[in-house]
Amino acid sequence: MIMRLRVMGQSLVLGIAEYRTIYTWRSWLSGWIVRMLAQVSFFATIGFMLRSSANVRYLLIGNAVVLVCLEASIVVLTMAGERWGGTLIALLTTPAQPITVFLGRGINWVFTGVATSAITLALLPPLFGVPVGALRLLACLPILVIIGLAAYAYGSFLAGLTVRWPSFDWLVLNVGYLVVMAFAGVNVPVDYWPAVPQAIAQVLPVTHGLQAVRGLLDGASYGYVLSRIGLEVLVGLFWLLAASLSYRVFVSHARRRGTLDM
Repeated sequence: MIMRLRVMGQSLVLGIAEYRTIYTWRSWLSGWIVRMLAQVSFFATIGFMLRSSANVRYLLIGNAVVLVCLEASIVVLTMAGERWGGTLIALLTTPAQPITVFLGRGINWVFTGVATSAITLALLPPLFGVPVGALRLLACLPILVIIGLAAYAYGSFLAGLTVRWPSFDWLVLNVGYLVVMAFAGVNVPVDYWPAVPQAIAQVLPVTHGLQAVRGLLDGASYGYVLSRIGLEVLVGLFWLLAASLSYRVFVSHARRRGTLDM
């Protein structure tokens, strides 16, 4: 266990170092955060077009929360980049299981995703006339972390596909994220969809966590909020298992065929 934590910690350090080559604090705040604020504002404005304050609230909260999934899913590009760069073999020189190395590689996206969602939830509701209590908003932070971890497990499963076929990295990322945007209750309630998309939504990250955030901000019972959080944890564990099996099969197959560097 200590070795696994050490390996994940070293992978995290690598991810942070890579992130710092992409953004400085100034470019992150003036570039990425401004872009995300604009994106969420676009969807919230649809509520004004519908002349419904309830829709403004629904769209704003949903699109602010789903940002953590967007960033967590960027692990898809991270792992495809390892394959393109020929550095995948170096990652696997550790005696730890492949899933340990791969999970640590992009975990920084969870933390930045939580920060992005939290900043958006703090700044935009007052501008759009959406009442959100400061204490309730603060209580949402642990839920955002759980959503981020579940989304990261989901993204890691998708990354298991792009590490096989790295040329499809952007396609896999966008389709995977848009499925969550469409069916997880971000812009329309889950029960808006027919039975099959509703069933798909139950195993997607964000669905239950977003319900917990909405319930907490709307004053729902603690029992309801905790039940939604529990379901989000189960979804995260499901995708974690799927990602672990996917990586294990890939590494075993690639080692036999000598294609880890291809």
